[in-house]
Formats: sequence, C-alpha cells, structure tokens
Amino acid sequence: MKLPSINHNQLRTVRADVFQTLAEHSEALTPAVVTTTTLQALHRHYSQITLEDVLELRVLLKSTVNRETPPAEQVDIVIEAALTELTAWDTVPPVSVRETAD
Repeated sequence: MKLPSINHNQLRTVRADVFQTLAEHSEALTPAVVTTTTLQALHRHYSQITLEDVLELRVLLKSTVNRETPPAEQVDIVIEAALTELTAWDTVPPVSVRETAD
C-alpha cells in the first residue's frame, strides 16, 4: 500500500492548528500540553495517523521536550520526533520536517 505523502504546506497547516489551539488553551503550556496538542493536530490532519498511534506516541515522546524550550520549538521537536516514529512504523512515508531552499 502506498502511503500518502506529507508536504511542507501540510506541516505548516498542522503547526498553525497547534498554535491556534494553544492560544485558546487556558492552562499553562507545559511540555505535556504542547505534546498532546501537537499529536492531536497530526491525527486531525492525517487520516493514516490513528488515535492509537497518538496514544502510543504520547508515551514514547513524554520526555522529548522540557519546560525551558519555547513552545514553538517544542511543537517542531514533537512533529519531527512523531514523524520519525511513524515512518519507522510505516504509517507515513519519510519526510523532512525542515524546509530547504529550492
């Protein structure tokens, strides 16, 4: 089965969704909140990422970010780590999270 591709425009959409959700969040932006919100956004935007994947990734990525890291960087770290794991699981194709100049 061919895996649906992921492009940088889609990743920007996911990031925008995460930041909008975090802006509406009334609690402190702890690493757990940022991680959960980011994984939920990935799940909403990519049908191949299941809720079970999100739950497993929450456990695996629990200590990926720390409080001292700014939330924007936390989001990027979580997206990159999640996509790396999902690629290893053959859930998504290999994707470079960091954009390069054309």
